[in-house]
Amino acid sequence: DMGEDGWSEATVLEGEEVLLELRAEPQGILRGKLTELGKPLSGAKLSLRSPPSDGQHDLAEFFGSPSATTGSDGSFEFEELPAGKKLLVADHPARAMEYEQAYELKVGEQRLDLDLPLSKVEGRVSDADGKPVQGARVKARSRRTGGAMVTMVMTSGDGGGGGATSISVGGTAELVVTSDKDGRYSLRGVQAGRPFRVQAELDGFVPGLSPELELQPDEVKTGVEVPLLLGGSVRVSIQTASGELSTANVLEAHYRGEASMVDPRFVTVDSNELLLEDLRPGPWEIEVRWFDGGAEESEQEPARVEVEAGGELSVTLQG
Repeated sequence: DMGEDGWSEATVLEGEEVLLELRAEPQGILRGKLTELGKPLSGAKLSLRSPPSDGQHDLAEFFGSPSATTGSDGSFEFEELPAGKKLLVADHPARAMEYEQAYELKVGEQRLDLDLPLSKVEGRVSDADGKPVQGARVKARSRRTGGAMVTMVMTSGDGGGGGATSISVGGTAELVVTSDKDGRYSLRGVQAGRPFRVQAELDGFVPGLSPELELQPDEVKTGVEVPLLLGGSVRVSIQTASGELSTANVLEAHYRGEASMVDPRFVTVDSNELLLEDLRPGPWEIEVRWFDGGAEESEQEPARVEVEAGGELSVTLQG
């Protein structure tokens, strides 16, 4: 019998021959055209994912789902896919967010022509004194149904701030724009009907977030202010009994205040002194995760600190 996961089980005894009959799942073919306000949208990536289970997306769907790229006339094609309920996702570098639409793929050939609405959000990035901030990186940041977007900021621990790399899973932010000399920005192609925030980032500041927004199809929302706050720093000293660091250790910092969507920090420990910069003012917990022989150990209680804007704290952690 074939199980729910598509695998068939067979028991073979020595000297015995077993006949196993496999049946292919019913297949569907989907062709169509993608447009934006009636004009062909070329170079868009489309993917067909399984619908979220219990409101949660399977991470594998973000990396291994069937995909197609639209041609110069906006046309696309998916061939020989298992029939069933799908989530059609359209992603284009000129749009701030992915567009999602539920779709049921049936057996045989079918056609879907999809015209994307063009909702926009515009506003200004400012500092704590209300002055415009030029050069900030601005993007849309959304929460998917049933779960928040997760962004990990990975920093190389070289005794200083190091280079930071953001890894995002489960949320979307395809288009990044830069604020002009007046601090103004414009994001096109946010998805209507999905709550999101506008996020602005600039070195030396804490990433700023707008209030939560939700636009209608083809709506243009103006006057959305994104404030950037001056961040604080924590200098972390790590002491061990031997004076040496084990391999594959990670310093973790988690914000424990009331503000939402504050990214945790994960820093590779390759020095006894590390500097965490641009932290949001407020309460943080900092600890070192020690990995020994593949098993994670964390015997020490995390250090609790109150970060102040423009200030620097010192913390000592025991290994």
